[in-house]
Amino acid sequence: MSQPAHQPQPGRRAGKVLMLVAWAAGLFLATRFFGSWEDKQQNPNAVVPSQHGDGYIE
Repeated sequence: MSQPAHQPQPGRRAGKVLMLVAWAAGLFLATRFFGSWEDKQQNPNAVVPSQHGDGYIE
C-alpha cells in the first residue's frame, strides 16, 4: 500500500531534526576546537613598545 500524497513518510521529520542537531553539534565542536587552537598561537606583537617624546608618541 502506498501512502497518500499529502502525508510525509514516517520518520522524515525526525530525520530532518536529527540532521539539524548534527550540524549544530558539529559547528559547536568545531568552534571549540579552533577557539582553543587559536588561543595557543603565539602572537609576537602582544606587547607593542611605544616611545614618548616632546609632543609625540611613536
